[in-house]
Amino acid sequence: MATALYINVNNIYVDRGATVDRTVSEHYEIDEEQIKVGEPLPKWGHGEPPFVTAYDGLQITLERDGKTFCIKVGEEIEVERSEREASTGVYCRTYCNVKLIGTRLVYKGGWCPSGNTIM
Repeated sequence: MATALYINVNNIYVDRGATVDRTVSEHYEIDEEQIKVGEPLPKWGHGEPPFVTAYDGLQITLERDGKTFCIKVGEEIEVERSEREASTGVYCRTYCNVKLIGTRLVYKGGWCPSGNTIM
């Protein structure tokens, strides 16, 4: 199985406007075989999961709350954000990010300027 997708949940604590702590609180790896078009994204633990509307190994399209997220290989996109008060004047902001990892190599072809090497 090849890991195709990461879900990272980041907590950022803000005290009176200044960031005081930034941590990855959860990290999930999703294999390519687990991604099914027309079904919710697996391992989503925060609210309603986004639905996979398209996936071809190089790009994934997710829909959630009327928004569409198109993620290409190597990109990390914020899909959900929430904020809660942790204590007086201190807030915890939670970001759920999805990153698509390439599982296949794609040869686009071409020659380098010297003319004798394939790029």
